[in-house]
Amino acid sequence: MTLRLRSPFGTILREERRSAGLSQTELANKIADKNGRLMKLIAGKTEHQAIVAELYLATLSRFPTEQEQAAAREFLADYTTPQECYEDLIWALMNSKQFLFVQ
Repeated sequence: MTLRLRSPFGTILREERRSAGLSQTELANKIADKNGRLMKLIAGKTEHQAIVAELYLATLSRFPTEQEQAAAREFLADYTTPQECYEDLIWALMNSKQFLFVQ
């Protein structure tokens, strides 16, 4: 099954497949878990810039550049909820070359 998702970081195709022992559905559930990192940041009313920095650190082990922070601020306005924006950001980061080919 393939899902086409709208993302300000580009169109993301999520295919149902096993990756590191987790299917894409299982991974999506973990990202959206109410007890997970993202939901704790949102529930704690963490500022947008700090959430974006946390997501970059968690996925790419680096802080976002000023350009990446600015893009994330612009994209937030395109979403119904911040959660949707951050979930798509996580998917985009996890599908980036930097994440996939970390040495």
